[in-house]
Amino acid sequence: MVWYIIKRLLLFTISLFIILSILFILTRVSMLRIWSLPHPISEDFSRAWDEYKVYITNILTKWDWGKDKYHVPIWDLVLEKMRISFRYNFIAFIIYFFGGVALGVVAAYYKNKFADYVIAMFSMLFNSIPGFVLIFFLILVFGYHLKWFPPQEPFQNADTSRKILGYFIPVMALSFGPMGKIAQTIRGEILDSMEAPQYLLLRAKGLTKKQAFLRHGIKDSMVVMLPQIVPTFVYVINMSFVIEYTYNINGIASLFFSSLISFGGDNKAIVVNTIIVVPIATLLIAIIMFFSIISDITLALIDPRISIRSKKTS
Repeated sequence: MVWYIIKRLLLFTISLFIILSILFILTRVSMLRIWSLPHPISEDFSRAWDEYKVYITNILTKWDWGKDKYHVPIWDLVLEKMRISFRYNFIAFIIYFFGGVALGVVAAYYKNKFADYVIAMFSMLFNSIPGFVLIFFLILVFGYHLKWFPPQEPFQNADTSRKILGYFIPVMALSFGPMGKIAQTIRGEILDSMEAPQYLLLRAKGLTKKQAFLRHGIKDSMVVMLPQIVPTFVYVINMSFVIEYTYNINGIASLFFSSLISFGGDNKAIVVNTIIVVPIATLLIAIIMFFSIISDITLALIDPRISIRSKKTS
C-alpha cells in the first residue's frame, strides 16, 4: 500500500502541474484573442508562453502566485476565501454522509414499515430538487417569513450565536439532496447483501438477524458506497458555488465570479483574471484528487478483498 500511495501522490503532483499549465496558457490566449485587434494566434501563444515561464518560475522558486490590484498576495487571498467555503462544505459533508448512511440503515432495517416509507419520501423529494433551487425556499421560509435563521451570511461583527445560525440554510441546501441519494444507495445495498447466500450461511451459523445486519450488511454496503462519495463530493462543491453566491457568502465563489465577470453599470463582460482563476481551479482540483486518494485507501481498509498494491512485473 505504501508504494501505491507514493505512486498516487506522484501522479497527483504531475497532474496538478499539467492542469495548472494548461489553464494558465489557455486563459491568457483566450483573453488576448478577445480583447485585441485581429492577429495570428501564434503570437498569442508565444506571449502566453513567455508569461507562463515567468509565472511558474515565481511559483516554484518563491511560491509567488502574484498580487491583486490591492497588492494582496493571491495565494493568501485564495486560501482565506477557501477556508470560508470549506467550512460550509465540510459541515455539509459530515451531515449528508453520516446522515445518509444512518437513514439508509434505518430504512433497510425497517423495510416496508413506516420509517422506510418516510425516508423514501424524503429521498425522492430532495433528490428531485437541486440545492440551488432549495436554498431560495429555505431563505424565504426560514429566513424572511419565520425569521428563525439569517436570510444571508451574518456580518463579521455579528455575535457567535447568529454566526452559527447562519450555517443552517446553506448547509441544509447542500446536504438534503446528497443525503437522500446516499440513503437510497445504502438501503438498496444492505437489502441485496441480506439476500445473498453468505448471509444465509451466517444465519445458519447462529447469528441473529440483527447481528448479521450490523456486522456484515452495513460493511458490505459501504464497499459500494465509498466509490460514489467522490462524484457526490464533486457535485456538492460545484453546487456550492451557486449557493454561496445566492446566500451572499464571502467565500471562494464570490472571488471566482468576480475574476470571471466584469461588472460595470448595465454592461457585463467576461474578463478572466488568470492569476486568480488558476490558483482557485488548481486548489479545487487538488482537494478533489486528494479526496479520491483517501476514498481508495479507506475502501481497501474496509474490504480486505480489494488490493491496491502496485503491479509487479514477472
